[in-house]
Formats: sequence, C-alpha cells, structure tokens
Amino acid sequence: THDDIVVETDDGQRFYTAQLSPLRDDDHLGRLLTIRDVTDNRRIEKRYQALIENASDIITVVDHEGTLEYVSPSIDRVLGYDPETLLGRSLLTYVHSDDRDRVGNALETIGVDTDTVRFEYRVEDATGSVRVVESVGQDLTENPFVQGIVVHTRDVTERHRREQELERANEHLETFASAISHDLRNPLNVAAGNLELARLEGDEEYFESVESAHERMETLIRDLLTLAKQGQTVAETDTLDLGAVATDAWETVETARATLDVRATATIDADRNRLMQLFENLYRNAIDHAGEDVKIRVGTFEDGFFVEDDGPGIPDEHREDVFQSGYTTSDDGTGFGLAIVRNIVDAHGWSIGATESGSGGARFEIERVEPLSLSTESAEPSQRE
Repeated sequence: THDDIVVETDDGQRFYTAQLSPLRDDDHLGRLLTIRDVTDNRRIEKRYQALIENASDIITVVDHEGTLEYVSPSIDRVLGYDPETLLGRSLLTYVHSDDRDRVGNALETIGVDTDTVRFEYRVEDATGSVRVVESVGQDLTENPFVQGIVVHTRDVTERHRREQELERANEHLETFASAISHDLRNPLNVAAGNLELARLEGDEEYFESVESAHERMETLIRDLLTLAKQGQTVAETDTLDLGAVATDAWETVETARATLDVRATATIDADRNRLMQLFENLYRNAIDHAGEDVKIRVGTFEDGFFVEDDGPGIPDEHREDVFQSGYTTSDDGTGFGLAIVRNIVDAHGWSIGATESGSGGARFEIERVEPLSLSTESAEPSQRE
C-alpha cells in the first residue's frame, strides 16, 4: 500500500510518502514500512500549481486534434468560462467563427513544421463579447509530465485597440503631409504667380485671383485643423434632440437659396459640438455638389438617421471613395468635409454609408451602433431657408 502523510511542524507542513510492503524470507514473515520525505518536491509542485492557477494568462493543454485536456482556472477570470465544462471539447469552441480555420491550421503545424507557433485571433467570451487574444503553442508531447501541446493565451484586446488608434493617427499624418505638399501648394503657387503679374501689369483681376487662392488655403487649413483636433473617441455624451441640433447647425452654414426640411424629433446620445459639425459638413457638401438651391431633408429610420438632398447623387462606384481624405469632385471642394463626418461617426461608435435619396440625390445614413439611441416619436416637419 502507498499513502501520503502531511505533518504539521513549527517550520510548516512537511510531506511524506509511506509505503508498506510484505517481507518474506525462509525464516521471517512480516512487513516493511518505508517513509520518504518529499517535502521539497511537493512544495515545488504546489508553487507551480499556484502560479498556473493565479496567472493572468490562460494555459491549456491540447492533443494534436485540438481537444482540451487541461484548462487553467484563469480562463474564468479572462473569458468567464468554467474550465471543467471545456475539458474534452475542442479548443476552437470559444474561437470566433471567422478565425477557426486559421487557428486550426496553426495548431496542425505544431510538431510537424515547427515545435512552437505564435498566432493572434478573436475569441468570444461567456457573455458573447469579442476579444482579441494572442497564443503561443509549444509541442511537449514527448514530455512525460505533459504529453500534449501547451498553449499560453493572453488577452491583447486593449493593445489591439491602441494599435488601431495608432494606425488611424498615422493615416491622419499622411493626410496632413499630402495636403501640405500638394493641396496647399497649388493655391499658394497660384497666388504667387498672380501677385507677380499684378506687380508687372497692375490689373485688378490678378488681385482677385490672389484673394481667391488665399480663401481656398484658408478653407483647407480650417478643415485640416478640424481633422487634427478631433479625437478618436468621444469621452462624454449628452442626450440631445436630433432635430434641434440639425436646425441649429443650419444657422451656422452659408445656405444661399438652399432649404432644410427637418422631420426628426428623436433623442440621441452624442457630443453636441461634434454632432453639429457632422450636420454642418453634410449641409456644405450638399450645397457644393447639388447647387445653391438644393433641398435638404433630415429624418430618422429604424436604425438611425439620415441627411439627403435632391441633387445629382453619387455614382455607385464612388460611394465609399467620398469618405476618403482629399477626395472631391468639386473644383471648390477640399476633400476633407466627408472625411471629418466619418471621423465623427467613428468616434461615437456609429457607422455611415452613402446611398440614393428618393429624388435621386445623395443620401447619407448614420446607423445605430451603441450608444446611439433613437426615439420613435413622430414629428411635424419644419422647414428652414
């Protein structure tokens, strides 16, 4: 027989193994008791067990088919799963459906093409939320104490978010560099050339060209500064009347003979200043591309709100391009107006798309993505000129 013995001492617990074996020879019949002190080994075992159970990383052991043979308790803290319920199931159980083939292929290479592989993918936690994790798989099937593939998994969702923000910031820098090197240089060259001609000939027409070039540079600089100052996320929001904000934004735009028809009384959680910017830029875009007598309409639909006009509309092949920084089909446009709109939409966690209005003009739909919240109240239309 074999037993484990724990003895309490002044120095703490000590661990022993006791083995009782039969003892026979020609003259004696009895039993042999062997006691071994295994305190050091047990303390090491308990130490590593405690490290694994309290680690921030998820540690799993799988076979070559990806079946989970061990799952550390940390999976409960990280993803909210009970480790016992996952044993015997595939590692792909909690991998996002779009990433399962890639993760499965990575696991298949361990022990065949390489002993260690690193891969990043998305998982779904117990609440259904998507998180980004990074795993390192190592083949330890020949290790008698493991006999499987050990996979260390770390939650890198926050790092992934910061990387995306950095990527967007770099795109902004490229936009500014392009605008300064090209878009601003063109009107500057025009102004310099016409100023030289004005000095030589004194014709008033040249001064008007210089003034026009300076006005365009001022517009470009305004839009660039707006892009530069906008944050990637909205820190605080207020519950606002969508129709009231749309109407207030109209008062800040040079509307010429354009008219506004507001049919929205929904409430919306948003940053008021940035929502004002969104409407202002969509109004200016309509006036620039559809003419000074354009009719603009603001309203709501089940998943969000829209701004549309009765102008010539946007061709199908350009409906995504219009949101790119610097893209414009207008001689007077800067190409940054709708890029600013998309930044505002992204910062709130919404989404935007360009489509066709009922009259064949342009229609911009801002769809609900949390925390956007719209009411279903009806409204009497209000019109502004």
